[in-house]
Amino acid sequence: MADFTKNILLYALICFLPQSLLAQSGNTGMGDDDSGSMTSLAERVLKMEKKQDAFNVYLNFSGAGSVGLGEEDDKAGFKCKQLRLEIKGNLTDRFYYRFRQRLNKSSSATDGDNFAKATDYMMVGYRFNGKWSVQVGKMCQYWGGYEFDANPVHIYQYSDMIDNLNSSKAGIVVLYKPVLSQEFVAEISNARNENLETAFPGVKTQGIADTKIPFAYILNWNGNFAGNHFQTRWAWGLRTLARNTFSRQMILGQRFVYSKFQCYVDYSCEYADIDRMGIITREVARLLPEGESHFEKVAYHSLVAKADWRFAGRWNAYVQGMYETASVRKGVAELKNYRKHYSYFAGVEYYPDKSQDLRAFLSYLGQAYRYTGKSGMQNRNENRIELGIMYRIKCF
Repeated sequence: MADFTKNILLYALICFLPQSLLAQSGNTGMGDDDSGSMTSLAERVLKMEKKQDAFNVYLNFSGAGSVGLGEEDDKAGFKCKQLRLEIKGNLTDRFYYRFRQRLNKSSSATDGDNFAKATDYMMVGYRFNGKWSVQVGKMCQYWGGYEFDANPVHIYQYSDMIDNLNSSKAGIVVLYKPVLSQEFVAEISNARNENLETAFPGVKTQGIADTKIPFAYILNWNGNFAGNHFQTRWAWGLRTLARNTFSRQMILGQRFVYSKFQCYVDYSCEYADIDRMGIITREVARLLPEGESHFEKVAYHSLVAKADWRFAGRWNAYVQGMYETASVRKGVAELKNYRKHYSYFAGVEYYPDKSQDLRAFLSYLGQAYRYTGKSGMQNRNENRIELGIMYRIKCF
């Protein structure tokens, strides 16, 4: 616990400066509010003047050429990191909708909700008035944190916690804004995309049975203070994974925003009766008790800090650090606090066109995995340099 506290303080020091140019968002609700700031291709190429907000089409793309710097990860190559089609709009002053599909992921329907995992969004919403609204359909759950809320196209690499969150679920969301600077969200959604045996193969042999109500319950608070300079995205949720089997998760995000600087610090933790994230089960399955397929009573912690500096008109620099731990809390003594994951990123971005969400980037991404001797795992390091682009193309 002492080591974790020291690392929290260490990474928090990254954020003594405020935040950057673009307050990135895009993963919850209606996503990026860029309707008035970006010129669409239809406007630019066909000279079409857009007079309504009912139909907006975006193509979110990021790709890079990378070179590994270590002995084990010395490969070089080009890779598509994100490719998502997005269509959204306001049909009236009250009705709105959003659809987002990953084009480089399987489109096969799952056996639980009958959506493809590639479908991030198929949501419709209704605004009752300026304070109350409701959303129904499949959407990203309203977890807190700024890493999670960023448009995925702008992420260089997710933390373990967010990369394994599996947050796109069918459900219903109620939003309440008592004042413009404060928003409260209550959500009930599916806890799983699949049936129990598909989500946790072999788990029934551990005496874990399915539940009739596999729901997730999330409460979220988004705050805004000091004239937009200090913002919060906090959330707590409970998932019913199986009968008497739960996952409890909390994500606390804080962001400081100024004219040319911004930074955020996200703290996340999950305590689960069964290894929902699956990292521990994948890494050390050989230590599972006989006849069991998934670890029980696990804990994950994550701390992410990122700072941006718009040091010149079209140039931005960023640094980012992550510290994460994984532990089995009961039954397997060798796996108590057995894993620590450190990440350290830095890079520069260039924005060639002010009317487009387009950036070229050069980044260094390093990671270190450290294990206790009792776990039998070998420490490893991964390092790479990436040169690529991120482009949120507004087609129409």
